[in-house]
Amino acid sequence: MQNKTDKIKTEKKRTCVNKCIFCFIDQLPQGMRKSLYHKDDDYIQSYMHGNYISLSNIKRKEIKHIIKMRLSPINVSIHTLNPRLRVKMLSTTKASAGIRKLKALLRGGIKINCQIVNCPNINDGKELTETIKGLIKLGTGINSVSIVPVGLTKHRQDLTDITPFDKNLARKTIKQVEHFAKKCKKKRGKHIFFCSDELYILAGLNLPSNDYYEDYPQLENGVGMMRLFIKEFETAVRNLPEYQKIADQAKSDGEFQGIADQARNDVELQNINNSIVTGVLAAPFITKLINTLKEKYATISCEVYPITNNFFGESITVSGLITGKDIIEQLKGKNLGEKLLIPINMLRFGEEVFLDDLTVNDVSKALGVPIEAVKTNGEELCRTLLSQ
Repeated sequence: MQNKTDKIKTEKKRTCVNKCIFCFIDQLPQGMRKSLYHKDDDYIQSYMHGNYISLSNIKRKEIKHIIKMRLSPINVSIHTLNPRLRVKMLSTTKASAGIRKLKALLRGGIKINCQIVNCPNINDGKELTETIKGLIKLGTGINSVSIVPVGLTKHRQDLTDITPFDKNLARKTIKQVEHFAKKCKKKRGKHIFFCSDELYILAGLNLPSNDYYEDYPQLENGVGMMRLFIKEFETAVRNLPEYQKIADQAKSDGEFQGIADQARNDVELQNINNSIVTGVLAAPFITKLINTLKEKYATISCEVYPITNNFFGESITVSGLITGKDIIEQLKGKNLGEKLLIPINMLRFGEEVFLDDLTVNDVSKALGVPIEAVKTNGEELCRTLLSQ
């Protein structure tokens, strides 16, 4: 049977025609590798890989093609349903047409995952409320909506002035979004609207429970990622054998000396001293998780090093934007144990290269310690922490 993706036309990837006032790529410093400056706005990439598109430059025949081929869901960066404001935010007159195209896709039965990059004093407050209400009116075709705070680097020369989020605004936004999420849950059985993890952490609030995120429809957009990671790690820890208790119990029973010896050997395998680097955002959570592992295996040692992002600016706190240079400068001379663990999202996909083109080997040599990249999965981190 032929898969519908086999019939998708193979065309040159569509690039973005917008000049969004919040565009992260426009905030990159000069001199980085060319691929980092590519602005994707391709509906095929959206369907197949989850990329978010603006619908600014998609053609009518392509809308029909999406509907005909049932390429659903499509991920759309909507930001606002106010046509004038969307033109202002995306800096192109084509932006207002994107709203009409969104509605055309919905009429054609295509499910949409939406993203709202929330910019203080621009599309927040009353504008955000109107956008949320408008998306609710568009019906059940709106599968999910993420609200993420604008990311601002220190490289914003000659760009639009945008106020960064603070704790109070983060709390206000969460309260605003959760109000509508609760209504949707009651009427439709789904929350639909979700704030990113970053907003909760910035607000100093606890992350919602695992159940709140339902089937995690906006995971790759930083919505529920930390909650799922915590769940995976804690589940893995609970399922680990309690070697020390086995050894102690078996030792008290002479007839089970063989079991005692094996259990004792297993305990000795846990005398491991590693370290891990992560972004400032995740560091408190990673530290807490490692402490839960230490409660079960007291011989585990792992120092967590949050890396301040000097390359992009301290307001950028996620691990995926940390450079090799920042790691070297901040960990030089530190006791890093037997090996240094890094989340794999710090590296270029399929390669061992950081954003600043330093390689894992470069950083390893500079710090004098082996480096191991770990998948962004709680169970995987737990397993790696226990391996020698």
